[in-house]
Amino acid sequence: MKKWHQEIWFRLLVGAVLLVLCFYVRVFFVVVLGALLFWVWRKYHFTAKIRIWIAMQKAENERREREELARKEKILSGMIDSITTTFNLKNGEAAYLQFNVDRIAEKEYVETQTVSKAKKQGVLTRAIVGGVLLGPLGALGGAATAGEKGTGKTTYNTVKRNETIDSGTMVFTNKRILFVGKAMFSIYYDNIVSSSFACNILTIKYPEMMAGEYFRVYNCKDCYLYFKGITNNLVKLEMLGLT
Repeated sequence: MKKWHQEIWFRLLVGAVLLVLCFYVRVFFVVVLGALLFWVWRKYHFTAKIRIWIAMQKAENERREREELARKEKILSGMIDSITTTFNLKNGEAAYLQFNVDRIAEKEYVETQTVSKAKKQGVLTRAIVGGVLLGPLGALGGAATAGEKGTGKTTYNTVKRNETIDSGTMVFTNKRILFVGKAMFSIYYDNIVSSSFACNILTIKYPEMMAGEYFRVYNCKDCYLYFKGITNNLVKLEMLGLT
């Protein structure tokens, strides 16, 4: 083969190799660019989905808050449905809330405390007396009987403790608060001096209450809302004879 033929084939081969390399380089760059664009799109799409989810959760929380506020306002306004109860009620009396409570009050205890002191008697003195009366044996006997004489002082202290004195069921009606446990009593709304509710502690002050008395409430988060709704609306309507 002639020399110029070899040069032509060599140039053609180099050109073909360059074309192939350019093709693959272009494909590589296209693939990299496509992957980059796809990653950006996925990230934007994922972020958009997160934003939509957050917006939906916010809207749902706001809806629940509005519903909860409307429910509480309904209770406070006295728009409460009556419930059935197994306890006997008076004519025209309806129950609106029933829950479990512990009745807690102050109890007094007297604690005694005795402080004792021991005074040691003189052995030598008793021995001499014994020796004079009974001789040497009497002296030994007197020494053997010598010992300690106890004296003490007793003090009495009054201690007050809050204790659960009863457990039972409390019922809010349109006429009174009914408690049924080991004991059964009623607190009429017009006899209530003051009331408060903190966490699960319901404090109602009335003339016949015990010292330090309050009620621990179980599973009744709307207890005070019902109390306010009943006393501010239903009781007034009952007094006006509109119920």
